[in-house]
Amino acid sequence: MASSSLNGSGAKDVVSCVDDLVEFALELRKPQLISAETARIATTTQFADLEGVVPGVGRFNPCNWGFGPEIHGAKHPHWMGTRNSASTFGHFGGTGSFIWHDPVANISCIALCRVEFDNWALHYWPQFFDALLDE
Repeated sequence: MASSSLNGSGAKDVVSCVDDLVEFALELRKPQLISAETARIATTTQFADLEGVVPGVGRFNPCNWGFGPEIHGAKHPHWMGTRNSASTFGHFGGTGSFIWHDPVANISCIALCRVEFDNWALHYWPQFFDALLDE
């Protein structure tokens, strides 16, 4: 991940490229640099009863998170698709970029863009993800 950098908050200030994000997704799918247990803890619900907000999406109870990624769980409406499994984990950013992995379907999806996250993403992303998972 030579082209990625953290320029402030880990929640919003990571700069990366698709190649690095593919490496990151592959590492979480089949860990080589971190232990399998660390990857499991990072990508599964760690706070099952936590109520909270997914910025730009809404308030959920519960609002499942791993140590880093958001866990899809039963959140609806949501930025992930209706066909994403409850165990899908991922993150999206204010630039309209996202990364997620659905361990049930064994599919990862990554996109980088420079269009500010807004209602367009909540409208189109779930449709796109559902179509991808239907293939």
